[in-house]
Amino acid sequence: MSAEEPIDITITGSSERVWRFEPSPGSRAVWENDMLVEMIYRYVHRLDGSRAVINGMVLCKSRFWLMARILYRDCHVHDVVQTFLEECSLERFTGYLNSVRILRLDGDDLQPDGNFTAKEVASRRRAQMPNLKEVRPVESCDNHSTIERTIEIEGQQIVVEHFVYPFRLDALIETNISVGPSDAQTEGILTGVKIRPHPVGEVEEAQLGLVIALLNRRPSLGLSMSQTHPFANLRTLELLPSLGWRFAKLDQLDRLHTLDQILSVCPRLGRLACRLKDSPVTAKTLNRVFSKGKNLVSVHIETHGFLTPYLSALSRFEQVTLACTTLLTETDLDLLYGHVKPDQPFIPRLRHFTYGVTTGLIDAVRAGDTPCNKPYSVARLIRKLLPRDCVFATSTAHYHSAYGLKEPMTQWWKDFTGIMDIMMKEIDPPQPAIMPLPREP
Repeated sequence: MSAEEPIDITITGSSERVWRFEPSPGSRAVWENDMLVEMIYRYVHRLDGSRAVINGMVLCKSRFWLMARILYRDCHVHDVVQTFLEECSLERFTGYLNSVRILRLDGDDLQPDGNFTAKEVASRRRAQMPNLKEVRPVESCDNHSTIERTIEIEGQQIVVEHFVYPFRLDALIETNISVGPSDAQTEGILTGVKIRPHPVGEVEEAQLGLVIALLNRRPSLGLSMSQTHPFANLRTLELLPSLGWRFAKLDQLDRLHTLDQILSVCPRLGRLACRLKDSPVTAKTLNRVFSKGKNLVSVHIETHGFLTPYLSALSRFEQVTLACTTLLTETDLDLLYGHVKPDQPFIPRLRHFTYGVTTGLIDAVRAGDTPCNKPYSVARLIRKLLPRDCVFATSTAHYHSAYGLKEPMTQWWKDFTGIMDIMMKEIDPPQPAIMPLPREP
C-alpha cells in the first residue's frame, strides 16, 4: 500500500463502494518523509501502546521495518521470545533482535546471587542483540532499590540496572562497587544508585548504610577523589527512602552538607533525587551548593524549606521537581510585591517545573486567611520566579500520608492549580499539546 494510492471503503459482503479516500498532497509529502513518519509513530506508540504500531506494520510493507524498530526499541524479553515461538521466520526474528535498544527483565532475572555479575548479563544479552544499549527491570519494579553499572564489551557500552541484594551488603561493597581500573574491566563502572522504599525497615536502613559508607570512603594515597571514589562516575542518584521508618542512617542523608558532599564527589551526576530536612537555609547557601552540579539536568527535591530560596537556586537546571512548604515568608511577600529581586547569579535554564505537595501544606491551611497562605499569592510568586518559556505541572504524589489530602487541604490545592493554569495561559500564548519524544540512545 502506498500513500499515492486511493483507498476504497466498502461494506463486507458487497462490492459496492461506499466511500473513496484520496490522499492529499500534504499527506503524501508527510508519508514520503521517513523521519516524520517515524516521529509520528513514536508519538502514537507512547500514547496508545503497541497496537497502533502493529497495525501500521500490517498495513504498509514499505514501512514495516521502520515501525518494527519503534516497537522493539524498548521491550520485554518475553515479547521477543513470544515472537520466536509463534514461528516467525529466522530472518525476520533476527531483524527484531537487531532493533532492541532497551531490554526489560523481570525482577528475578536481575536479583544478584553468589554467581551473579552485571558483565555476565550484558555479555549474554549483547550476543543475542548486537545493538543493545541498556538492560533494566520492568517498570512495575520501580519501587525497588537498584544500582546501575556501565559495562564495556568490544568497545560498546551497555548499562545494566539490577537490584541491591539486601542480605549480601558486605559482598556488595567489595565486588559490586568497582573502584580500580582492573575491577572496572570485570565488574563495570558504577553509574547509578537508587534507594527506594522497602517493606522491611531493617533492609532499607542497611541500604542507606551502604550509601553512607561509600560517601565517607577516602581516596587512596597519591590518587585524587575522582580517580578512586566509587561514586566518581555516577550519573544517577536517587535517595528517597520511606518516611514511615525512623532510621538512624536517614539523618545523615537528608542534610544539606551531605548534598554538598555528594555533588563534590560526583562531578558527572546528571539526575539527583533526595530529601532535605534543613529548612532555615538561604538562597546564597543553596546557590553555593547547587553550583557544584555542573552536569545536573534533572533534580527532584523534597524539603520542609521555603519556596523562594529553593526555586531560585534550582532554576539553573532544566528539569526540576520541588515539593516544599506552601507557607510564604516576609521575604517571599517582599519579592512578590516587587520590593526585592531574587538572588540568581546565573542565567535560569529551567524548562520543566513540577510543584509537589508536602506536609507543609497543612501549616499553610492552618495559618488562616492571610497573604502568607493564599493560593493566589503562592501561584503568583511561582509564576514570577519561573522563566517565561517554562512548562509548569503539579503533583500530589509527594504528599506522604496514608490518608491523602483532605478538606480543607483539597480545596486549597484545587484553587491553587486552577489559578496557576489561568496564569500560565495569560502570560504565554496557547501552545499545541505536544508530548516530548524520547531520545534515541
